[in-house]
Amino acid sequence: MSQILDFIAFPKTEEQETASKLLIIVGVNLAFLLIAGLMLWLFGHSALAWQFAKGYALLWVLLLVISPILNFIQRMFRLNLYDNANVFVASNLLVSGVLVLGWSTFAALVVQGAGATGWVVGLLYAVGFLASYIGEQVVTAIFNGTIYQLANLVLALVSFIVFAIWPVLGRTLFGWFFNLF
Repeated sequence: MSQILDFIAFPKTEEQETASKLLIIVGVNLAFLLIAGLMLWLFGHSALAWQFAKGYALLWVLLLVISPILNFIQRMFRLNLYDNANVFVASNLLVSGVLVLGWSTFAALVVQGAGATGWVVGLLYAVGFLASYIGEQVVTAIFNGTIYQLANLVLALVSFIVFAIWPVLGRTLFGWFFNLF
């Protein structure tokens, strides 16, 4: 156990730093699911917790599939920070942005579809807003870099608010994908 804590606390290489970030965000993701699931269960919305768990699983799978594909394409076209920095950063921003936008859409539509009434609606939207933030952290654990973190943080939180207010737009953009699952 102490070796794992040393690995997380003192990463020595870039790969170890990325791995420690992934371990931390997996832990945060699981803790959020556990706490939010318990809270949602207490308020009679346990199905919502299950939907978030399935959504996070899909987000992780998409990240683990899309990231190597993007990396392969970038290597094929020799896109890197040194030779083609603008295109490299733009491609990472585009892919990570679509993932974050899709996750925020999912969170807003799941909360909106819960059919809650009264003050529970506010609680569910708070959980969804926090889920959007956690989803952004999951994406930026793979697409690490300050520009990706800042751009995706703003995108995640603003898009959750927009899609919570205007769910038809979210269904129009990503409904086809959500219908697959």
